[in-house]
Formats: sequence, C-alpha cells, structure tokens
Amino acid sequence: MTRNSNIELKNPLHLLTICLATLLLIINPGVYLETDPIYLDPKDITLKYLILPSSVYAIYLTRRAMPSGIALRLLLLLGTWLILLLILTKFSSELWIGPSDRRDGVFSHLIYISVALAGLFVATSDTKLSRQNYRYLSVAAVAASLFAVSQQLGLLGVPGMDLPGTSATVAGGTLGNRGYMGGALALLLPLSIWLARNRPGLWSYAGLIIVTWGLSATVTRGAWIAGLAGVCVLWITRQLTLKVILMLFTGIALSLAAAFFLPDAPVRSFSGSSPAAILTDNSGRTVLYRSALIGITERPLLGWGGNALWKVMAERSDQELLAEGGAPAHVRAERRDFGVNAPPSFILTLPTGEKHWFFLSVNKVHNEYLDYALTYGIPAAVLFTLLLGYGIWNAWTTAPVLSACLVAYGVYLLTWPEVIRFAPIAWFLLGLALAQRRGVTVET
Repeated sequence: MTRNSNIELKNPLHLLTICLATLLLIINPGVYLETDPIYLDPKDITLKYLILPSSVYAIYLTRRAMPSGIALRLLLLLGTWLILLLILTKFSSELWIGPSDRRDGVFSHLIYISVALAGLFVATSDTKLSRQNYRYLSVAAVAASLFAVSQQLGLLGVPGMDLPGTSATVAGGTLGNRGYMGGALALLLPLSIWLARNRPGLWSYAGLIIVTWGLSATVTRGAWIAGLAGVCVLWITRQLTLKVILMLFTGIALSLAAAFFLPDAPVRSFSGSSPAAILTDNSGRTVLYRSALIGITERPLLGWGGNALWKVMAERSDQELLAEGGAPAHVRAERRDFGVNAPPSFILTLPTGEKHWFFLSVNKVHNEYLDYALTYGIPAAVLFTLLLGYGIWNAWTTAPVLSACLVAYGVYLLTWPEVIRFAPIAWFLLGLALAQRRGVTVET
C-alpha cells in the first residue's frame, strides 16, 4: 500500500472519530423549559448531519476492502430486520423516530449500524488504523470527565437543572444525566487505560485519573459495575500494570475525598438519597422489567413497535402498575387515559383527601436486551446480543482493549438503555472489534 493510499484511508476514520468525540461533548446551553434543546437536540443533529455522512464517506472510500464473514452478515441482518418491521407497520413514524425525548427509533439504529460498518470497513483495510484513533476518544473521555468532576466539586452547575420539567441530574455533564455519563465513561475507561499503558507519561496518567474520578463521581451502580467489568477483562488479558492500577485507585480516592471533605458533595452526588438507598433501591425498574417480560411473551416475534413499554402498560391492571411503580399504599387511584403515546397517568386521593398526579414517565426499558425484544422482537434482541458477543470474542486476543470496552457496554445495558448521546461510540468500537483477525498476538 502506498503512502498516498494510507493517507486516504486514515482521513475518513479520523473524521468519523472526531465527529463521535463531538457527540460526547456538544451541548446547547441556554434557558429552556426542558432539557431536550440542551442535551438531546445537539446530539440528534450531530448524529444525523455529521456522523451519518462521515460513516457513509468512510465506507465509500474503503469499499474495495469489502469485509466478509459472520460480522458483516449479522450487521446486515439486523438492519434488514428493522427495515422489515418498518414496512410491516406501514412506516410508522413512532417506530421510525422513536420516543420524542429519545429519538432512538429505527432511523437512529440504522445510523448505528452504518457507524459499525464504517469501523469494520476501514479497520479491515488496515487493522492498525484503529489504534491510532484510540487517543481521540480518550481525550474526549477526559474532557467529559472534567464536567462530572467539576459538578461533584460544586464548581459547575447543570444547565437546566432548576427549570420546571427538567430531568438533568448532577454529574451528568455534557450528557444531561449522570447515568448516561457513567455509561459513557465506563465504555471509554479501557481506552484511557490502554493509553496510559502504551504511552506512559504525565498526561496519560493524569487523563486516566480524571476519567476514573469522573466515573466514580457519577455515583451510578450500573456504570460502576460496567467499568469494573471492563477493567477485569484487561486484568484477565494481562493489560494492567502496577502504575495503571495505582492511577485507578487514585481517581477513586479523589472522588471519595471530595465526597468526604465537602459537606454538600454527598447530597449532590446522591441527588438527595442516602448511600444505603443508592445501593439497595432499584430506582423503579420493577414495573419496567415486569411490563417488558409480559409484552415479550405476548408478541415475541415482531415486538410492539414504537412506545412499546407504554403500550404494554396500557393493557395492565391499575393495581399492578401502582404497586410496581412505587405509588403510596392505601390510596384511591383514578386512571386517566391520554393514549398509548403518553405515560400511564393516575390521580391519587390520599387518606387526607389530598389529590396528586402520579405518572409512570419512563418510556424505555432500562435493560437494552429486553427493550430490543419488546420493541423489535426477539430476533432483533438475539442479533444485537450476537453482535456484541462476537465482537468481544473476535478482539479478545488481538485487541483486548476493544473487548474490554464492549464488555463494559454490555454490562451497562443490563440496567440502562441505549441512548443516542453516546451509543454511536460503542457501535464504532464494535465495528473495530468485528474487523479484528483472531490470533495469538496480544495488542501492545
């Protein structure tokens, strides 16, 4: 391969990686009545008008390096299945776009697949190119972590936090929710470890400390476990050094020190909950999981389409929804029907005679595997799981850092949904992992 062709191949991957880093960091700070214009709209625009074109451009330039095998087939099968569902629903807008506050419908998932294909095509053309871009995403992870760290220290507020109707939470930084920030940092932590191990020095060590601190500061159990899972993969594949381990513990220690020495930090970090509650409370997931399992049983093949969770809840009894959703006991409830595209709503009458609104506002299962099966049918859930599993297996010996990233993401998705705010980064890493050629040589 000539020097000029090398340059031609590097540019599309670098462009796509920069667009993905932009997705993680971009916000639109301002005064709004809700957080979508601040956090969701900029991500949506970046996804559709920067990431999609750069993915298609990368695929076009590397089309001669057409990959083959199970990875390509799985990606195309998933895309075909989603398009088939769209046709069967007569191009339902709610399936195409997804919930208005998430916009993660079929269109977004097709873009995810295009991002994975771009990573697969470009890395197939030259497997070394992917490693040259790890540091782009590592730098983005450090920048995002600085927001979470600053919020834990009380140096930075959350845009839209005090506005009515907002859902942004502390330590969410540029992602608007600490759970999303935690998931993004858990996904990217292995890349920061890879950089510190392979490019040892002050800046790479400082970056690893900041990312670890940022992940710890989000105080999100699912993200913590996901980050630990990724680190365990690197330990199993012998990618951890003593210095790296020391940096990880330093980041955690700094987060704990901030919570201990700053009186208000625990309140901010736990959003008003006690440490015991943050470890034991399932945060209202019972009604989500039970509803998902019921819905999957009723429509296992094709799923329920857009707003699947609310559609299932609309058919469940009031008593079950209220009990599982955490409504106060010993109250009289009157259900208000606003249709399946609105959250299940009740007027509760307390023993004192007071009346309160009660909403089951979450419109997506906080378990992506269940959500895939509920929305798109069990075949889609199986294909998605196979893609993740094959990517982890395929990169295990040649690029264990990619396996670690995907394991962290897979674990995170057990208790959190996939969101456009950083999901394309995971699919990009999946594409790089799918392009690996299994062997006995471990990445250095």
